[in-house]
Amino acid sequence: MSLEKKTGAVVHDGPFHADEIIACVQLLYANLIQKNEIHRSRDPLVISKFQFVVDVGAIYDEKHFLFDHHQSSYQGELSSAGMVAKFLFHQGFYDTHLYHHLKKELIDHVDAFDNGRVSREILNTPTFSHAIENFVPIREGADKEEMNRAFFQALDFAYGHFDRLVERYRYRQRCKEVVKKVMDSSDEILVFNEMVPWLENFFELGGEKHKAKYIVMPVPNGWKLRVIPKTYAERMGSRLDLPSFWGGLNEGEFESVCGIKGGKFCHKGLFIAIFASKEGAIEGAKKSLKHHKQETRD
Repeated sequence: MSLEKKTGAVVHDGPFHADEIIACVQLLYANLIQKNEIHRSRDPLVISKFQFVVDVGAIYDEKHFLFDHHQSSYQGELSSAGMVAKFLFHQGFYDTHLYHHLKKELIDHVDAFDNGRVSREILNTPTFSHAIENFVPIREGADKEEMNRAFFQALDFAYGHFDRLVERYRYRQRCKEVVKKVMDSSDEILVFNEMVPWLENFFELGGEKHKAKYIVMPVPNGWKLRVIPKTYAERMGSRLDLPSFWGGLNEGEFESVCGIKGGKFCHKGLFIAIFASKEGAIEGAKKSLKHHKQETRD
């Protein structure tokens, strides 16, 4: 990548939104700018001094590091956040999987919100974009110093969120092979001997076609038996609930009703139960399968 001698980034001054915040966060994360190199202005002479021009300047030209979306000549769906993400993807800072993950988890929403392409329901639901807007000074007519201070507070908040989003993704990718091995060697019950992020990995690895109904996995207070949803999009649903008569029971009562030593709890929503041991959780999964097969025969 050929970089001009100019450095730093400029964004517009005044009230701010999530798109230019996340655009700057990404440039910081890629180590293309430093925090003290971010300037806020609408003055064309000031703008011309900076390498990256974000959400100001009325030009979108990736090759010249210009990322504005407000001008009538741009009719696309990106905001400055999506423009910078696309630029970093083209430059190899993001691989394909990370780029689409970031789009799905954050950037597409920021773009849509900033461009007014979200439903009334989303507009009235607290989102990341709402959280960033809440950093804008409460007092109308706040001076430039107060506004700039608020901008950098929002930037720090957003950088932490973005950093965790990337690191969580990378951790999940490292765990994918563990999930694959369990899926390849299992049928209706997936048993994990360690706590791993399994749900998204399961569906990315073809889980919609897998026969699994339940997972068993250690948790800090024992071993959980959890239902598996039909699809990732319907992840609040269930392929096969736990037995209805287990729902909402605790400790001794649950142990007595399920007939498994160490049975500790079953959620009233019938999607998770906790047992004292791995063996107990596996037995719970098997009993649940047997119960539903019996119901089907009856």
